Amino acid sequence: MVLLILSLFSAVFPANDPKILSKFNLKPLIKEPGKVYETSIGFGTVKWNFRTPFEGTSGTSCAGGDCIIHLSYDDIGTCTCFGKDGTETYNLLGSNNGLCFMYSNGPDGDKTVRYDLVCAKQEHLSAESPNGTYIQIEHQSPYGCMKSAGLGWGWIFVIVLFGGLLLLFIIGIPVNKCIRKKTGIEVIPFFIFWSSLPRMTLEGIKCLFSPCRRKRQGFEPQ
Repeated sequence: MVLLILSLFSAVFPANDPKILSKFNLKPLIKEPGKVYETSIGFGTVKWNFRTPFEGTSGTSCAGGDCIIHLSYDDIGTCTCFGKDGTETYNLLGSNNGLCFMYSNGPDGDKTVRYDLVCAKQEHLSAESPNGTYIQIEHQSPYGCMKSAGLGWGWIFVIVLFGGLLLLFIIGIPVNKCIRKKTGIEVIPFFIFWSSLPRMTLEGIKCLFSPCRRKRQGFEPQ
């Protein structure tokens, strides 16, 4: 069953792409040493630090400092490692609504974890384990939301273009009026160019869609 889950995950989620993680601000999710996330699944408590291993109960598989996701059994006081460092696979959730991580307790292990970091306004943790060998964690957090993309090169070009035109009119009109002593519409910088721009644009469109061609000579009736 575990191998089937891993194979299905590998089919849906190909090799890790660091560009995916760069779309999110994940660093604040990593807790300080000695602090972890915790949530109950009924028969135990799941503990983890975001993508960071930490030392667990000595004498158990959680010890050794290479375990990221621990399951502590409340009734017997022991611990099992469900997600070891180096087994992580990740990709985007559906509709780009967050990130999905998969972990196991080793290449030949029988424990797996699906950890969903979901885009939400407030922090909320929940987990469930349907069979004792598979844990699904849902971590709702604002850090599960993609960072704003910012302005593209196209918008930057438009802003610079219109900013330059605005600066041209702000400086050019006073210069033409006060220094060059122009009046009326002639105070507009490069007025002749702006007035001829519609005609030149129309001629350019005509030339684009109806390029100049040499007329084909035919036979004229005698």
